[in-house]
Amino acid sequence: YLAQVREEREAGLMNISSQPKDNTQYSKMKALTHYHAPAGREALLAARLREKRAVASGGKGSIAPPSPCQHHLTSTTKCGEGVVPMARYCPKHILEQQGQVLYRQCGAITDKDDGPCEVPVP
Repeated sequence: YLAQVREEREAGLMNISSQPKDNTQYSKMKALTHYHAPAGREALLAARLREKRAVASGGKGSIAPPSPCQHHLTSTTKCGEGVVPMARYCPKHILEQQGQVLYRQCGAITDKDDGPCEVPVP
């Protein structure tokens, strides 16, 4: 790396931040670098679209079937439902995954004895 930096310096090349620039154009360019990068739900949908395109073009071949949900119904059996993309749990048990931000509890109170609703809502 250091040898490459030295060769670039000797050749008169410079990085983008040290070039003479117009501040407004440079700040616009820097702001647009992450403009098209999806986040959250959009990132999941973009990944799914890339996988579909790869399969349609014959790039990756077939996609592996979704793994089963990791929720333990009993000490020996697990939930057999398919998982949410890029997660370890099915839509019914997604709230058990630490750090997930796509789903929240419903929270509606239908009966005071039962407590709040715990159904995952996107």
